[in-house]
Amino acid sequence: MLTNRPIVIPASSIVRVQPMMAERDELYVTMDGQAGYQLEAGDEVRISRASRRVRLLRPSPRSYFDVLRPEAEVE
Repeated sequence: MLTNRPIVIPASSIVRVQPMMAERDELYVTMDGQAGYQLEAGDEVRISRASRRVRLLRPSPRSYFDVLRPEAEVE
């Protein structure tokens, strides 16, 4: 959404989210596009820094359009 803006917080912070739900509301939380988990009234989601670092892959030097173009057409 255009109204959502990123925020930067210290790595030592713990983010706590406790949704306000009506009795018949259904709410799911999904992390990294994986399976969703249904939340119940009174549930709290806590987000904190992981104890291990994540290893990211280095992207190919080819451009996005080079990747889409079949090899036979590359000059």
